[in-house]
Amino acid sequence: MREIDFLPNWYKSGRRRQISYRTQCVALGGVFVVMMVWSFVAGHSISKATAELAEEAARQAEVESASREFAAVKSEVTRLQEKVK
Repeated sequence: MREIDFLPNWYKSGRRRQISYRTQCVALGGVFVVMMVWSFVAGHSISKATAELAEEAARQAEVESASREFAAVKSEVTRLQEKVK
């Protein structure tokens, strides 16, 4: 016997409704917290990927410069070898 028998039905149903509202609020709060955490994690992941992309672009420019320099030196060596022959 959890509830007192002389309590009216409207009181019991009101209590159940309050518990239902409270449960729904807690569930919605939990969903909101999960969405906020997901948003922060996604934002961090995107900023990390953007930083890596910028770093790779700088590295690619450096490698392209070295490749052009190598091609120039190689063509000069080829030209000098042909001049010696």
